[in-house]
Amino acid sequence: MSVIGKKHRSGDTQSMSHAVSRVLGARVIFPDTSLAQIASEFSMQPRTLNRRLRAEGTTFRELINKARFEVARQLLKSTKMQIADIALALGYANASGFSHAFQRWSGAAPSEWRTMIGKT
Repeated sequence: MSVIGKKHRSGDTQSMSHAVSRVLGARVIFPDTSLAQIASEFSMQPRTLNRRLRAEGTTFRELINKARFEVARQLLKSTKMQIADIALALGYANASGFSHAFQRWSGAAPSEWRTMIGKT
């Protein structure tokens, strides 16, 4: 059993969605942040994790997108990484997919957002 699973099962009042968000925030730039991998971190099956997240009014996809958006904003703000490199780091096959997702999340393209916050 993973340490994460033990902490959550021992009566910690932290919600499952909050616990998953914390794990995703730390691991979103690693290659395997799949539902199955994250569920195994909590010593449960993917369907069980999905069911618990739905009971809290969210989904794994929403949480991973939120984590990607948070990390993307950090990278855009504090580094000079190219958009394509950020896209690859976050698991996108190309910059276009990342740019569309970022625009959906923030209302601006990554390059525009970076300019708005003063980082070029």
